[in-house]
Amino acid sequence: MRAQRGWIAPAATGLAAFLLSLFFVQTGTWSVFDEYTHFDYVVKVGEDLSFPPVNDVLGEQALRTAICESAPGFESLSELCEAGNLTPEVAPYAGASTATGYLPIYYAVTGLGAKVLVAAPGDLGWLQAARVIGAVFLGITAMLLVGIARRLGATSGIASAGALLVASMPMVLLQFSTVNNDSLATLLSTASIYSFLALRSSRWATRWGVAYGLSLLAVATKEIAVFSTDQVAALQTVDLAALKTSQIPALGTAQLVAIADDIVAFSTAQLVALTTGQIPALTTAQVDALDTADLSSLSSTQIAALGSAQLQVIGTAEFAAMKTA
Repeated sequence: MRAQRGWIAPAATGLAAFLLSLFFVQTGTWSVFDEYTHFDYVVKVGEDLSFPPVNDVLGEQALRTAICESAPGFESLSELCEAGNLTPEVAPYAGASTATGYLPIYYAVTGLGAKVLVAAPGDLGWLQAARVIGAVFLGITAMLLVGIARRLGATSGIASAGALLVASMPMVLLQFSTVNNDSLATLLSTASIYSFLALRSSRWATRWGVAYGLSLLAVATKEIAVFSTDQVAALQTVDLAALKTSQIPALGTAQLVAIADDIVAFSTAQLVALTTGQIPALTTAQVDALDTADLSSLSSTQIAALGSAQLQVIGTAEFAAMKTA
């Protein structure tokens, strides 16, 4: 029952973020970040089931949509909306596509998803359908943010509020509610961090494999997502440091005594290793300081654990050193 209730906060937050993005989609706002070229790529993969070549030009579907719906840079071409055949040359930059240099990961997922929505009952066009897929990405990302915050110690309320605050930021809404590959790259980056935290009890190979795998997939979607690899590596470093620290209190009395024996043996070996020519070079004060430093590094419990034979070795070494000097 408790595990089931644990999904309420992320599910509610994800739904709220999704609806917020849908509201933004209804405004018909275009992104100035070459959305029409990303849309062209999505249509060619989803409708034509083909991957356009690098440096391809805009297809007629994207070109007409950009002209008829007044995409940034196309406002002056509105009279061509009802034209018969449109050629890429009428578009800015002669219709060159700036998106075809990216791998088709985002465009395949969005294109095929949009194809399903366009075929479903309703009047969704390709542009609106592709933007709805982005809203789905935002909802999933918000759910993952709640999961991350909770695993880092936040309460469900604080985690949900923080995730909704992020989802409602104007730039976040713009990036997820328009057609561009930043949305999926951000989702995959967030998923890589969540998986690293969620798989804490799994084998390290599984945990690192899933987290770094998702991170590399995010980078393949868009190279700016490389920050997720750095974040997973930082979490990994923190975990390793915490592991080393947690191991110290786990040492038993016998292990501490063994460590003390090793320290004493090492200190004695240092004194014995000095040649007859080197010993006179040490003053009595230096020998006393060396011996005092060795003993001060041991706690009172560790000193009490030393046997009489070990104490005798230390005392003999000190006496021999002072006599030679």
